[in-house]
Amino acid sequence: MNVNAPINSKSNKKQGGAALLILMLILALTISTVLVTGAGKKDNTVKRDHVSSEVLAKAKDALVGYAYRNEGALPCPDSVGDGLADSCSTAEGWLPWQALAIKPLRDGDGACLRYAVSAAYEGVAPASLVDGDFEIQDVDNNTRNTGVIAVVLAPLEALPGQFRGMGSGSSSVCGSTDPSAQKNAATNYLDTISGVNNAASNPTVFIQADKGNTFNDVSIWLSTTDITGSILVCDAGYTLINGVCELIQSCDDGYSPNADGECVDSDGCLVTEAPNNGGVCKNIVCDAGYTANDGGQCIADGNGNSGGNGNGKGNT
Repeated sequence: MNVNAPINSKSNKKQGGAALLILMLILALTISTVLVTGAGKKDNTVKRDHVSSEVLAKAKDALVGYAYRNEGALPCPDSVGDGLADSCSTAEGWLPWQALAIKPLRDGDGACLRYAVSAAYEGVAPASLVDGDFEIQDVDNNTRNTGVIAVVLAPLEALPGQFRGMGSGSSSVCGSTDPSAQKNAATNYLDTISGVNNAASNPTVFIQADKGNTFNDVSIWLSTTDITGSILVCDAGYTLINGVCELIQSCDDGYSPNADGECVDSDGCLVTEAPNNGGVCKNIVCDAGYTANDGGQCIADGNGNSGGNGNGKGNT
C-alpha cells in the first residue's frame, strides 16, 4: 500500500472544476451587467441630448417667428419664469414662452431655457438690421460668431455649487415667484469655462464647449441673417410709415416731410396752413381762382387774372 497516494483525487478535481466554472459565470455576469449599465447610461445621455437640441431649435424658430410678426423686435427676457416678457432692464433671463405663444420648453434634464437678447432688438423694432451685442467663442476662445442678436441656452442639471431653491416664493412654472430666489439666478444654471462666464450680468461673450464636470451649457443663437426680411427696408425716395414704404414728397424750401410723409414747416403746419398769432396751425381756405402758397397766403391761379378777391379764411 502506497501511503503517499492522493486520497479522493477524482473528487477534488471535480470540485475544483465546478468552482472554476462558477467563478467564470460570476465574472461573465459582472461584465454583462457593467456593459448593459454603461450602454443604458449612454442611451439615456443620447436621449437627453436629443431633447435639448430639439427644444433649442423650437425656441429659435419661435423667436424668428416673433421677429417677423413684430418688424424685427424680439421679446424681453422673463425674470421669474412665468413666461411673460417683463425684464427689459436686463439682457438675460428665462425664455418668455408665453410671449412667444408656445408651451414651456425644457431641456433633457427638465430645466427651462435661458435667453439673452441684444439691446437694439429688446422689445423694440430696430430701424434697420444692425449687429447684435454678443460674440460666441469655443473652448479655446476662438470666435465662432459675432454680432449675434440673441442666445438661447439649455442649462441641464445643476452642477456642484449650483442651488435652485424657491426662496420665499412658489413655483412659477420655470422659476420662482420670488425674483431674488436661487431658482431665478442665472449663476445657478449657466456655467464658466476658459474664462468666459455664460451667467454674466451684462453678457457680451458666450461660450460653447463640450459637456464636462464643470460645464454643461448647450446653446443656439440668432444672427441678423435669421431675421432678414422681418425688417422692411425702403428704397431710396421712400420712407417707412406704419409698416408701409411711402413715397417721400418733394417739399418746397422751408418745408420737410413729417412722420406721415406730409410737407410741414418748422411750426409743423402743412403747406395749406399757417400759424395764427397763438402759434396754432389753421387751415387756409381761398376763394375760387386762388390757391394757398407755402406761407398760407392766397394767390391767384395761373397768371393771376381771376375774378376772386383772394381772401383767405382761416379755419382753426
